Amino acid sequence: MACGANSGAALSKLDAKACVTVSAILVDHAPIFPVFAFRFDTPAGAVVISGDTNRNANLIELAKGADILIHEAIDLDWARSLFPAQRTPAQDAKLRHLLEAHTGAHDLGSIADAADVKLLVLSHLAPPTLDDQAWLRQFTRTRGKAVVGKPLMSFVVPVQ
Repeated sequence: MACGANSGAALSKLDAKACVTVSAILVDHAPIFPVFAFRFDTPAGAVVISGDTNRNANLIELAKGADILIHEAIDLDWARSLFPAQRTPAQDAKLRHLLEAHTGAHDLGSIADAADVKLLVLSHLAPPTLDDQAWLRQFTRTRGKAVVGKPLMSFVVPVQ
């Protein structure tokens, strides 16, 4: 099979003969290091996975022009609600990590727009109990689409 013969095939169906270029870049998930975002380029299109990170210029650069950006998301109000106003040092450290090392859902639209991706897929959600509309109301996109990812969800590239 020639490179590109699977153009438009679902990524989950790519086989060993398919042409895939994988790129990685460092992202920020302090205090854990190193942490990477990944880009998968195929003849049909490109998919980027953020990994755990905050808003990050490296990720935006890696995702430039991708068909799909799969990005982690945290509801910052939910994170703040987990801890009392009078926190122990350990609770304070955990809250700081949640707020500073993850991407608040309110930033996702501007990240996807800055990278000019066609489809933003929210993934690795904290908390996982919010309904789709509660996630999607937290940001706006000036171009492109957004969906909340689900287990075993699949996509076709290129995104129309």
